[in-house]
Amino acid sequence: MDDELNVHYLGHNIQNELIGLLTHQIRSEIIEKIKQAKYYSIILDCTPDISHQEQMSIIVRYVDVNLNYNTVAVELSFLGFLIVDDTTSKGLFDVTLEELKSLGLNVNNMCGQGYDNGSNMKGKH
Repeated sequence: MDDELNVHYLGHNIQNELIGLLTHQIRSEIIEKIKQAKYYSIILDCTPDISHQEQMSIIVRYVDVNLNYNTVAVELSFLGFLIVDDTTSKGLFDVTLEELKSLGLNVNNMCGQGYDNGSNMKGKH
């Protein structure tokens, strides 16, 4: 009986699938909260990863009104990393706009923007 087969759900493929499912669910709930709040602002920051690929983190700030508990709180939610090939202001804008559209967020409801280390986002003077 040395050739006995042991089945378990601890392999890296299963773990990655579970993490992916949890990520999708949490992200969906965050997006619903943002849509309920209607207005939101974004905070963006670019940095290269270990393979020198430029990536931009996107964080959304919104007001979470919980009617069940009669609470109101300003929330900051990390939505993920976006791969950036063009770090000009137009390139960052295009990536951001595409991500907001894919999340189903109306760009007209964005009421603020923040950039960390965004020297290319500042004005000419």
